[in-house]
Amino acid sequence: SLGNHDYAGNPDAQVAYSTLDPRWKMPARHYEYSVGNVDLFVIDTEAFDKTQKQWLRKELGQSTASWRIVYGHRPVHSYGGHGDDAEAKALRKALSPLFSNSGVDYYFAGHDHDMQILSGKTVLVVAGTGGSSPRPVNSGADTLFSASQLGFAYFSVEGQNGTVEMVGADGKVLYRHVIEK
Repeated sequence: SLGNHDYAGNPDAQVAYSTLDPRWKMPARHYEYSVGNVDLFVIDTEAFDKTQKQWLRKELGQSTASWRIVYGHRPVHSYGGHGDDAEAKALRKALSPLFSNSGVDYYFAGHDHDMQILSGKTVLVVAGTGGSSPRPVNSGADTLFSASQLGFAYFSVEGQNGTVEMVGADGKVLYRHVIEK
């Protein structure tokens, strides 16, 4: 998904690159794809507008997958450095009704350079330390996990279980969250 640093240059260049390298898959600024019984919806949080919201509402409404995951660069809620800034609040206001009305299981984001899993009807996962220096992170009543260290999030589905693992740079699982359906 496109992020704030992509907009410092030409975000459409990343979409166009899909025609040059078959390993690079970004058919549009926002798009949907499926892997097994998981539908993934990629949004452009830097330019989330009425048109994109209508597209997401339609796509989520048509989804028959067991699992629905939305991901974008910016979190809708965070205890990290950017926290619940104006952009996060605007995204939360726009996306929360779509998430709860469409059964979105997870929302994945980066932007804050930390690792977080926050509870809710839609579980929020922030994994923004893939290659940047980690920043301090706080916690709140909805925090299931938070860490200020390098790592990544790994999602898998097995049977009726969806699992997110927060993995440190050393490859060790720091935290595991499971949703049973």
